[in-house]
Amino acid sequence: MKKLKFFLKGLLLAGPVLGLMIYVNYTVDPSGLFHGGQFEREAVELLLEGHPISNYDALDSYTRSINEALIMNSDPFDTIVIGSSRCMQINAEMAGEKNRFLNMGVIAGDYQDLFGTFYICVRENKLPKRVILSMDPWMLNINEVDSRSNRDLYLEFIKGKLGFEANYDLPDPAAKWEALLDPAYFQGAIDYQRRDTSGEAKPEAVTQDLYEQTTTVKMPDGTILYDKSFRERSAAQVEEAIMAVAFSSSVGFRVSNYHEPSPELCRQFEAYVTFMQERGIEVIFYLPPYPNAIYDRIAEKSSEYGYEGVFKTEEYLRTLAAKKGIALYGSYDPYSLGLTHRDFYDHLHLRADSTPKIFDLSAES
Repeated sequence: MKKLKFFLKGLLLAGPVLGLMIYVNYTVDPSGLFHGGQFEREAVELLLEGHPISNYDALDSYTRSINEALIMNSDPFDTIVIGSSRCMQINAEMAGEKNRFLNMGVIAGDYQDLFGTFYICVRENKLPKRVILSMDPWMLNINEVDSRSNRDLYLEFIKGKLGFEANYDLPDPAAKWEALLDPAYFQGAIDYQRRDTSGEAKPEAVTQDLYEQTTTVKMPDGTILYDKSFRERSAAQVEEAIMAVAFSSSVGFRVSNYHEPSPELCRQFEAYVTFMQERGIEVIFYLPPYPNAIYDRIAEKSSEYGYEGVFKTEEYLRTLAAKKGIALYGSYDPYSLGLTHRDFYDHLHLRADSTPKIFDLSAES
């Protein structure tokens, strides 16, 4: 970044017009090549200033690009968390992190997110010191992807950094910087600045009592705070909701016909873990538990609906953790953790005040 600033200053002195174009292209950045999209930048600005963002449910399609913009526009974080929404209650205190912490969990995270989220840090040369991987059983199910996950980031990582074959053309590293000298990008930046933004949705900071919000809130550390009515449902209401899912087809969410972890993904995952460890990054596995009735039903219907992969994934991760010297917390089995339905918000998500029962690194420091 220092070299780039020096380069830009030199060009400003050498040629005012050229320097102006480079400055505008870099700062306005209409396509988000250098700082991320404009919407994401506005969200990131609020988060980095310490403001929680309200109505996070409405940002559903932006969760991944906001993470990318956060990495692009900030210093490296000491600890990051990667996974689905089931890990988004893990905060800095639970992680035992007193410095820079970011939970990068995303709604409906899949294996492409598992790899691609970390690759953003690699690409931007902002590696963390520690990575907590929240491993839902479907993270190693090659047949389960979310339409919002970024396949390009995943493919760029496994091909360009991990050395796996992939039907994917790696981007030219110089192409992005050529945009600085592109008159068309400059014209696009001017048009972008002049556009009418009055009808555009914008991220909004929470201005009233945080715990009285009626929508899900995105916290500055990346965690989420569910709305008040959801958080305060009675134990009977939660149990009723869990039981409704337990006896429906949704009980096998993303694990139907999942007989075992994908051998291909396992090879890539092991290379991924090795990549981090070779760079001195501490890796931690977290296995988010199922509610009791959901786990019971998955076990009961395992052979009938092909849920065996749930149990084989945990077995695989425990074996890999022992082999690689990786600390592993949690389990898909709530009984082994002493959990009941009262520890959950719904059929998938552990309560924030119950998460430290199984993941609290601060107690070990």
